[in-house]
Amino acid sequence: MAKNTGSGKRIGLLRNRFQKFNPLSGLWDKYDRGGNYVGTKKTGGRFKSIVGLFGRNPRRP
Repeated sequence: MAKNTGSGKRIGLLRNRFQKFNPLSGLWDKYDRGGNYVGTKKTGGRFKSIVGLFGRNPRRP
């Protein structure tokens, strides 16, 4: 489990989460392990401590 340090960063990696860039909205979308949509980051940049997927869609059950 990732832990916040209080200085704008995390130690560790969030498990069972993936992020992918959405070219239609220009924002990053977050998915769980099953490929279900979790949320979108409203500000620019990527989510912290979440693995990024490039070139493929998240797996669907």
